[in-house]
Amino acid sequence: MTNTDFFVDTQSNVTASFNPAASVAEFIQAFEMPPSVDLWLTLVDEERLELLEAMAIDLTDDTVESLANVLKEAADLLYVSTGLMINLHHFGLAPTDAAADEILMMLTRVVAVVGEDNFAEAFRRVHASNMSKLGDDGKPVRREDGKVLKGPSYAPPVLTDLVVEAYGSTSHAPGYLVG
Repeated sequence: MTNTDFFVDTQSNVTASFNPAASVAEFIQAFEMPPSVDLWLTLVDEERLELLEAMAIDLTDDTVESLANVLKEAADLLYVSTGLMINLHHFGLAPTDAAADEILMMLTRVVAVVGEDNFAEAFRRVHASNMSKLGDDGKPVRREDGKVLKGPSYAPPVLTDLVVEAYGSTSHAPGYLVG
């Protein structure tokens, strides 16, 4: 089983067409991202910590908004992890098993809570949001280390409807992502 096999559901049209690598490759090309393992390692570390923080908050704040934030951070982590994999492949390198296992465990937990289709749709929305980060001049806005920042046309992803779909509730969702 590969690290992405758990996203493939032959019964679902949503996950059957789910291709994170193609989406991230589109982002890399559109934003003229130079090959850089260091940048993507930094991004993975940032997003991993943001997901851990969101999961910890979800334990005490079981609102739909809290779980939607967990979903966003998980999609962000998959996004930058995919970018890292693309860059590692470019340089003929491979990820460490421990790092890949930790990320896979975190993402699997989120997928188990919200469902494969909802996670795939969340990733698509995060990708669309990321593609909206261009500046007014149509060029990427970057910080010093090369990370793409939010431009004036940035539109954040809306994910609360996916949580409501998963739970049929508009106020609370189960807060059991960390355990």
